[in-house]
Amino acid sequence: MHIYAFPSTWVETSSISTIEAMAAGCEIVTTNLGALYETCAPFGTFVSFDRNMKNLKKKYKKTLIKSIKNFWSTENQNKLELQHKTTNAIYSWDIRSLEWKNFFDETRKLKSI
Repeated sequence: MHIYAFPSTWVETSSISTIEAMAAGCEIVTTNLGALYETCAPFGTFVSFDRNMKNLKKKYKKTLIKSIKNFWSTENQNKLELQHKTTNAIYSWDIRSLEWKNFFDETRKLKSI
């Protein structure tokens, strides 16, 4: 898979599937709804969400076609390599498991107070 097309119409708080696709080095084409911008920036390609689904469909289609045509460009491939390295450094389970462990340790401390 080269491009993860995720035309979300849901107010995401985070998207594990998008993070996994970024870690794999896939181009991300999604809406900017909810926390998708924060999750995918600065690497994702975003379509401004529009409640009018016909408008959203047109904008999304145009953006996706542009991403398909641009996929193999040197600039895009360099971006995807940086995305892959950055996402794996930030979201790896080695890092995330430590964050969760620290969270639970702090919760236990608060509970004992």
